[in-house]
Amino acid sequence: GFFLVLEGKRPNGQMQTPQRICLERMSAIPGFTVLLVVGQPGDPPTINEIWRVVNRRWREVDAPSLEALQDIVAKWGRAADNNWSTAVYTPPQWMLKGRDK
Repeated sequence: GFFLVLEGKRPNGQMQTPQRICLERMSAIPGFTVLLVVGQPGDPPTINEIWRVVNRRWREVDAPSLEALQDIVAKWGRAADNNWSTAVYTPPQWMLKGRDK
């Protein structure tokens, strides 16, 4: 399967060591995408930083913004959808309704 993990922090928010270790370990598992988004909640939210955790390494995304985050999530969704496999798990038909559109 494919898993998208989004962690949100306010500017100057602290991440405890166990949480950092957990995110880093998840990033090393095939199929996991881990993002840290730093900003202020609101409508729309303000995004100051976006970090990708890839194989336990933190990489800052250039030009962080709400649009950049939406683009990352959309790309993840397309990649997960293109790699959809029933080999591991076959969901019930009601769950698949509308996927052929």
